[in-house]
Amino acid sequence: MTNTIVKLSLAACLVAALTACGQEAKTSSGPKADQKASVAADNNYLEKTFTSGDKASWDKALKDRAMGQHDYVRSKAL
Repeated sequence: MTNTIVKLSLAACLVAALTACGQEAKTSSGPKADQKASVAADNNYLEKTFTSGDKASWDKALKDRAMGQHDYVRSKAL
């Protein structure tokens, strides 16, 4: 009798533990699949040199960012 109760309680604990590890549904609130990369939200987090919807400023912002991460170009300034 007690052996059955112990087995049932262990099974219940196992089920509860596995249920707690379940993965929640992921919902994305990012850009739409058909939205261009140069179109962004207009908020305070945008780079000041970039204007939303302007492809030329988008390309310039990407180029400036790449040059800022280029170690050879950064070391030349010293």
